[in-house]
Amino acid sequence: MKQGLTAVILSLVVPTSMSANPASTAYVDTKFAGIQAQIDAINANPSVPHPVGSCYGGGVVFYVNTDPNAQAGQRGLIAALNDAGSSATYSWDATGAVSGTDATATAYFTGYSNTQTLITYASSVTQAAWAANNYSGGGVSDWYLPAQNELMTMYTQWNNSLNKTLFTNCGGTNPSAVTPYWSSSQVEVNPGTAWFVSFGPGIVFTRNTDIQFLVRAVRAF
Repeated sequence: MKQGLTAVILSLVVPTSMSANPASTAYVDTKFAGIQAQIDAINANPSVPHPVGSCYGGGVVFYVNTDPNAQAGQRGLIAALNDAGSSATYSWDATGAVSGTDATATAYFTGYSNTQTLITYASSVTQAAWAANNYSGGGVSDWYLPAQNELMTMYTQWNNSLNKTLFTNCGGTNPSAVTPYWSSSQVEVNPGTAWFVSFGPGIVFTRNTDIQFLVRAVRAF
């Protein structure tokens, strides 16, 4: 099942009603260049047990590790079919409990460690990391808040490669076109902010951690 995947460079234009800390164009371009290289490798070798777009593991596969020797837990990524909490919104860290920069990882398969770090700080289920950790779609319990690259890849696959049917083909719901989604990646140079992705206009940006956004959990296989 070979998917036709196309790169997308997310817009850096932010609505005037949303003040935020902009990512540089060069930063986002570099991020997406790396992600596109991974996607191109998937296209070149699509004969994998659970290809992108397949319904598996309680959700839909949106990333496949092309390393044939990848160990369990690093073979691919699955997106939840629905938002956590029936489309409720959550702050990333409303109380300022997260001290230092302990959840800054952005790479594939690092969202789980970010999430586990964050839930040791914040005991409230109103936090985004807790919402992802408590998601139980598909009868499994190892969901987590995606790292920046994981969330960006989820957006790219949904927006371009599968004509926005990535979730609905498996009986899920499309992401919101209005409210952004939190990643688990804290901004290292500004601990009071974290990365988010807005699926509607396609924006990668940072925002203060007390703001409330949606959560779409992921898990690895």
